[in-house]
Amino acid sequence: MEELDFVEGIQRDFDCLIQQEVEIRIKDGMQEEIEEEIVDETEEISFQRVSKKMPKTIYAEEVEEETEEEIVDETEQKIQEVIEEELYSPNFEEFQESSSSDGLHRDLQKDKAAKAALEEKLRITRAETEMKEAQRRKRKENHALSKASKKEQVEKDQTAHLRQSEKDQEHRYAKLQKQISKMTADLKEKDELVEKFKDELKGNFEVIFQGQKTIKELKQKYEDLYKMKRKSLEQENEIKSLHISIETLQNSSEAKSNTISMLQERVDQWPSGLKEERAKHHKLQRDYEAALSQQQRDKEELIHLTCENQQLALEQKRPQGEPKDDHKRQRAQDNQSTAKFKQEQGKNNKLQKDLEVALSKQHKDKEELMLLSGKNQKLALELKRLRG
Repeated sequence: MEELDFVEGIQRDFDCLIQQEVEIRIKDGMQEEIEEEIVDETEEISFQRVSKKMPKTIYAEEVEEETEEEIVDETEQKIQEVIEEELYSPNFEEFQESSSSDGLHRDLQKDKAAKAALEEKLRITRAETEMKEAQRRKRKENHALSKASKKEQVEKDQTAHLRQSEKDQEHRYAKLQKQISKMTADLKEKDELVEKFKDELKGNFEVIFQGQKTIKELKQKYEDLYKMKRKSLEQENEIKSLHISIETLQNSSEAKSNTISMLQERVDQWPSGLKEERAKHHKLQRDYEAALSQQQRDKEELIHLTCENQQLALEQKRPQGEPKDDHKRQRAQDNQSTAKFKQEQGKNNKLQKDLEVALSKQHKDKEELMLLSGKNQKLALELKRLRG
């Protein structure tokens, strides 16, 4: 039973290997088909855009085909090696020896039948693989033929395009030649016209030079005339300005004469006013001196009254049996003297203020008189200058 299980295990492993190989081949076939479709689409795009993208070279395609064939051969060789390792492994040989030693001929026959079945299955698998490989090669050949035909068509199109480009270039060259010939003829005509114009200019050069000279003379005369007019206008403006200045001076002279007359009247009035102010000042001086003497007398009287008050204060310290009428009378006299002294002091202060005001006014009048005298002298000098 163990031997049968071993054989069945080998068969299962072999089936798994075959199934994996088939799946790999199927995947490879699908991948090849996808790659072929991608290559076809790429070739169609490259065919549509010949001027931008060129197809692969023949050498590169041959290298790719050889690489694919080598990969397929290596895969088949690996599968064959795995199957042979499983069939001719030491375990399988031991199984044969043990079966022959035990005389299990029937089991051996079964093993042979299983081996034959495995070989048959391997043969069928190889046949299928070869058939798929042949189909793949056929598709590859068809693809190569299609690619070659497309490449040939592309080359034909490129050749036609190059021929058409050559024709276009020849046509352009001929057109350019015609344009160059035409431009050369035009240039010759223009050169002739230029020469003609030069001859005419040479003939008219003297006339132009004489005209330029005449224009310069006219410009110079015009500038001289303009300067004379400008100078005449400036002289007229100066004459007008002088007339205005004369009128202004006449008006100013009349105004200054009026001012001088008015100031002269004021100067004539100031001596009488000054005499009055001096009389007032002397009067205030006398009043001030009288007030000072009165103030001195009041001070002396106040001192006298103060002494009397002190004496009365001493008398008050005597016995109280003496009469009080003298004391009251003395106090009334003291109050009267104090009030009189304050009144006189107020008058004196008022006189002092009046005197200070009068002196300040006199000082201001003197300054104003000096200022007016200076102005009067200036006006007199100005009047003399104007009259002269």
